Amino acid sequence: MPLNKADLRQCLAAWAEQPEASIATVATQIGLSRQRVKSAQQWALLSNLLNLQGLTDVGKLALEKDPYLEATVTDWVIHFFSSLSDNGLQNQPENPSDWGFATFVIYDFLLANPSFTQEELAQSAASSLESDVGAYIKIWLKTYTQRDGLANCQFLTHNKNSYTTGNPNLQNPHTVGYLLANIWARDFGQQSSLLVGDLINSPMGLAAVLGIQELQLREQLDRLAELEIIEQRSAKPHKMGTQPERRQQEEPSYMVVRCWDDSLELLAKAYEQDPAVPNRPLIQSLEGILDDDDGELPFLSSVQTWFSNLCPKQPQLPAKGPTFDPPLHLAG
Repeated sequence: MPLNKADLRQCLAAWAEQPEASIATVATQIGLSRQRVKSAQQWALLSNLLNLQGLTDVGKLALEKDPYLEATVTDWVIHFFSSLSDNGLQNQPENPSDWGFATFVIYDFLLANPSFTQEELAQSAASSLESDVGAYIKIWLKTYTQRDGLANCQFLTHNKNSYTTGNPNLQNPHTVGYLLANIWARDFGQQSSLLVGDLINSPMGLAAVLGIQELQLREQLDRLAELEIIEQRSAKPHKMGTQPERRQQEEPSYMVVRCWDDSLELLAKAYEQDPAVPNRPLIQSLEGILDDDDGELPFLSSVQTWFSNLCPKQPQLPAKGPTFDPPLHLAG
């Protein structure tokens, strides 16, 4: 089923309360069908929000900072990890199609087809993947274009019969920094610096994850440097024992130096900076009601405080039952 964040947030709250609750138990407690709970579980697993032990560190932070899963940073987290088709931060495969449909689309098809139709995607997938992915195509497209899916991050936009990448919502540079930190850990380990070309040319690198071109990626790296998430140092030779000079604007090739210690700190900062947290769409919907004659919002701050204190109701689950439905994976 396509991603439904309303279902996902209810299920995450349930598993936060009782990590090993069965699908049947969760379905009964929150009033959803077992099929919808299974689908939410699949998305939670794919998105690195949930594992066999319960909520991951990423899932706990997302539920704490964004209990209604409305923040754009949450969309990017789900997009990034689900694009890896349940393979996490393993080394890149030889061919993206080796990891399945989602990985093939984002790291292969879209690189050559930033604008496409559903029929073109279906034809390309049929020739590159061994299995029948007709159903997955509809699920994937709906997930990225529905309001209760990943539409907020604007990785994919839809106009009539055409789908397009290249104009994502990247207002929050700390989100980009978090994604870079994960890609860096996967591809470069503990390496402290590397040539910018290594980032730009990575087949499953930051440009592909964001759905942007090289010039846009360079602009994003400049923003990260301004916030000291990275440093940009000259790649020109320098004396032994000295630090390379700052990169000059005209230098197309330069060293990128990582400045973060923990990717989760970047994620927490991204949530702090996200304009949709907490419940900004709900607050905005009340602005017309709260406006006074001078155009001021005298009650907005109190309403915002009230919404800020809201959290999804935590379901009171019964004691752990004798059976536990194992998590389902989309792989295979």
